[in-house]
Amino acid sequence: MRHYSSEELRQSVEDLLKANSTKENPPAFPDLFPWLQVASANGEENSVDFTYEVKQWTSNVLGICHGGVTATLADCCMGILAAVYAGGLIPTMSMNIQYILPIPVGSTVLVRPKVIRAGKTTVNECCTILSEDGSATFAVVTGIYAASALHKGK
Repeated sequence: MRHYSSEELRQSVEDLLKANSTKENPPAFPDLFPWLQVASANGEENSVDFTYEVKQWTSNVLGICHGGVTATLADCCMGILAAVYAGGLIPTMSMNIQYILPIPVGSTVLVRPKVIRAGKTTVNECCTILSEDGSATFAVVTGIYAASALHKGK
């Protein structure tokens, strides 16, 4: 697995976000890239902190962030980080999410994906979705991404 300095990791993630963002509001496809901000990156930990302000259009009938949006948020952030380590955008193979607390609409959340292992065929990650100050955990997620998809036909 390639090792990045914190600054290299942050720049790589910001470049990927910028290259893959379109600003539709609300998006026709659940692409949250345009609304993600890189708060920090830690090359030693293979992790990035993203912030996201939970929009009104993401709410469910209970007035909280829809669980599908929460899963999409985790998948987008883990996918971006997986792409940095794999060398390009790659598909999700599997994802498991545990919802712990509801996410209030209008709040800002901290999404913290971390690469556990980046091999030739897969990138394994874990992710936590926290309150902006880190005092509450909303969800814990694991994901596996298909790095081998980049090598098909080569």
